Amino acid sequence: TLLSESSIETATVNRFVISAEVDEAEADADEFEGDDLEDLAPLSMRVNAGLFDLIIGIVATMIIMSPFVLAGGDWLSLSGGLLFAGALAIVLFLYTTFSVALVGKTLGMRLFSLEVVDVDENEYPTMQQAAVSSSVFLLSVIFAGVGFVPMLFNPERRAAHDLASGTIVVREF
Repeated sequence: TLLSESSIETATVNRFVISAEVDEAEADADEFEGDDLEDLAPLSMRVNAGLFDLIIGIVATMIIMSPFVLAGGDWLSLSGGLLFAGALAIVLFLYTTFSVALVGKTLGMRLFSLEVVDVDENEYPTMQQAAVSSSVFLLSVIFAGVGFVPMLFNPERRAAHDLASGTIVVREF
């Protein structure tokens, strides 16, 4: 069948062209913020590194405390448990402080490719920053993890020990 000209409909397509000016400083800042977020240490990696370091601290404390057991000390008593907990706190403080101050990471952080840097200087923390971080970290562990709560609300995922010491945990460069 033949179609008549009156039955054929024509459609017009309108095309819109939108041009927008982008401020280069804003574009660079947006790109920089995205890169920063990629460099932040994921919570799961931080937890795993912390657990690994805790295991290292427990083993080191058991080795240090072995003369106490060999001398007839009782590990299962209240005094033995408190002695072990105190020794563990000292071992973990020294281990994390010196590791972070000297090489910017503990063995657990090294395993998960993380490192601690000074927020302002973008270098490894000073001995004082590392000591503050270690102290507040241990207090957070003692008080059932209260010091880790800021990580959930902070866009940089910084815990109380990071905020107190002026440091941040990032993926290794």
